[in-house]
Amino acid sequence: MIDSPKDIVQASNFLTIQFTPDTWRLVSTELEVPTALVEAKPDGLIVHPVFVQARQLPSASLSPAQIMRIVLGWAPESRAWRLGMLLLDPSITQYDTAQMQWCELAEWPDDTFGGRVNGAKVAGQSLARLLNRPFQFVDPNTQPRVAAFINSDQPEISMSAENIARPAVQTHRFPAVYSTGDDIPSEIIPRPAIPELETFPTEPSVKDKPIELQYPEVALAPLPLKFSHWKFAHTSVGVRWQRVQSWWVVNIGRVLLFGALCVLFLILGIGANTSGLADVEPTWLPTVGLLVGVLMLGSLIVTLWRMFNATSVLVDTHKKEVYNKGMVLPFVNWRVPFSQIEYVLVSQTAPQSQGRRSKTDPMKISMDTWIHVFDGQHFHQIADLEGVEGRSHVWDMVKRHMQNPNRRPLQLAEYDTPAHQAALQIANRIGVPVYVEFT
Repeated sequence: MIDSPKDIVQASNFLTIQFTPDTWRLVSTELEVPTALVEAKPDGLIVHPVFVQARQLPSASLSPAQIMRIVLGWAPESRAWRLGMLLLDPSITQYDTAQMQWCELAEWPDDTFGGRVNGAKVAGQSLARLLNRPFQFVDPNTQPRVAAFINSDQPEISMSAENIARPAVQTHRFPAVYSTGDDIPSEIIPRPAIPELETFPTEPSVKDKPIELQYPEVALAPLPLKFSHWKFAHTSVGVRWQRVQSWWVVNIGRVLLFGALCVLFLILGIGANTSGLADVEPTWLPTVGLLVGVLMLGSLIVTLWRMFNATSVLVDTHKKEVYNKGMVLPFVNWRVPFSQIEYVLVSQTAPQSQGRRSKTDPMKISMDTWIHVFDGQHFHQIADLEGVEGRSHVWDMVKRHMQNPNRRPLQLAEYDTPAHQAALQIANRIGVPVYVEFT
């Protein structure tokens, strides 16, 4: 229950709000491993794909400029207190409240809330303070009452496998906060707030408006993109990951070399014991020859196995599917329709800085990366790339992220490498977001 302000606030539907002066998180504890649904920092919100779809948000990241205010209020029909955000489109210069989107974060039914609002209010104030956005507390007795919570019965967020695959999606718009007799101005002028409950000014002054973090724009690189063992290129039906020609040349060379050495050492080892000639000195040399021959045979088998199991991954924009197919043996290992793919994930080691000429230049970085698509239940690997090199245009921000290695939406300004470029191009063709996480 919520009895007093604290940094952990329990809500209904297995949700917990955790906050400090510098962070704010909405966490689902429905599964064995807690999952962060929303994470807030001064530069904006990072939202889990399940929450994005359930609340039909415009993207997995929201800047403070997209948030009009944080609201806590009472919904009489469901008899619950609801904490949420009023979202707006920054490209529009004038608003009325009907153009805003209501995004519910958490709720507290009256039977568990106990009539005490301090904990929820502090949680809302903490989020508003962190994002430098106004906070509004809607008293149940305020007339006319704000309708934010009356007709916005948004779906519960469930982290079960079934709901992660296809969470409920429903569109909800925030109704006007004015009574029918009021004139709705083109620019919002809020009603007077209760002084002891209104924590922040209704509209921040110019000097108080949040400073947006400006990331440099990074253009998508043209295809093909080449790696040490892979190539990402156009095909007649989409784009394909496949082994580069040099990989085949190297492996064919290994087959020839291991085959020749295997035959040579086996002949020498066996022949020394069966030829009837004088014994070889020292006497253990034939045995060593046989062992080396067996090792060469093992290397030959491994190389042939690797070649026969070489695969390519095709993103087929005609059939709307991604599939993995053998290049020598034409078998399809897995196939996923676009409609089942929820996002593309780039798993990577922590980027290693390789230096730069001056502090204003991009930092050269390198890392190992793995690219997957997620279908709601399983991750399907597209590529395994070692020693990927590139640049980071905002290295200081990347270093901050490494201290808190949560899954985040991909920003090319942070990781401008061929691997991340390829992942974004795949996601663009499928129509899903891309996320980055550290392994």
